[in-house]
Amino acid sequence: MIGTLTPEFGRLKNLQILNLDDSSLSGTIPSEIGNLSRLKELKLYENLFEGTIPSEIGNCEELTYFNLTNNKVGGSLPTELFDCNKLQLVDFIDNEFTGTIPTEIQKLKDLVYCALYFFYMFT
Repeated sequence: MIGTLTPEFGRLKNLQILNLDDSSLSGTIPSEIGNLSRLKELKLYENLFEGTIPSEIGNCEELTYFNLTNNKVGGSLPTELFDCNKLQLVDFIDNEFTGTIPTEIQKLKDLVYCALYFFYMFT
């Protein structure tokens, strides 16, 4: 699959698993991803995504697994990400994030794996 993750994915209200790993996708993660309130697994690793994680990701309250490894996503982690308090696995290795890890990460009581290698932290 080559192309972009279009906003139309946000219409898939009952989607629980979105696995688009190693699909040569580029562009940004659309804010409409936040419409997927039943989404449990978001696998976007090994693509060419850039931009930032949209704050609307916080609407995905059922999300347990989020893998964004090997993309070009940057900026700060949105604090809304930590409203997904069922997250158990967060894998953001090899991206271009900057800033500090928000203290809101403490909300993730079920978190068992968190990989943020190559996170450019500034205080």
